[in-house]
Amino acid sequence: MFTCPFCDHEHKRIKGIIRKHVDEHMILTKSGDHIHVHGPVDNKFLMKEFILAIARESGIEIEN
Repeated sequence: MFTCPFCDHEHKRIKGIIRKHVDEHMILTKSGDHIHVHGPVDNKFLMKEFILAIARESGIEIEN
């Protein structure tokens, strides 16, 4: 079982990230064929921002 370090109050630190400075977050995990997405998936505008940022970092071209 994976616990989100942002949502779980027992986790105090994430290396290189100051939690109080994070406005939104998304975490993905893959176990075999299953991919689990944790984040504000109902916020379509934010999800599009995340997806475009991931594509940019990965060198994948996505049309708007």
